[in-house]
Amino acid sequence: MNYVKPAAWTAGILAAVAIALLLPFALAFPSAWILVAGWAVGAVVVGIAWRQLHGNARLLMAIVLIPFCILLTWEGGLVLVPAALALVVAAVLDPHRTHQA
Repeated sequence: MNYVKPAAWTAGILAAVAIALLLPFALAFPSAWILVAGWAVGAVVVGIAWRQLHGNARLLMAIVLIPFCILLTWEGGLVLVPAALALVVAAVLDPHRTHQA
C-alpha cells in the first residue's frame, strides 16, 4: 500500500492548522500579518516543490525544513515543525526513493 499520499496530505493539513494557530496572534498585533502571509506562501512553495521533487531530494528538503523552522521559532516557525516531520515520514515511505546498499 502506498502511504506517501496520506502522509503528504497530513503535512499539508498540519501546515494549514499551524497557520490558523498564528491568526489570533495576527489579530492581536496587526503588523504580524506579514508573518502569517509569509508562512502561508512558504507552505505553498514547499507543496509545489514536493510535487516536483522525487526520491532522496524530497527527503533532503524535508530534513532541511526542520532546523529552518526551529531557527525561526520567534517568527512562528515552531508550529510548523510537525508538518516538516510529516514530510520526513512521507519521504521515507516513498517507494520511489533510491535505496543504497
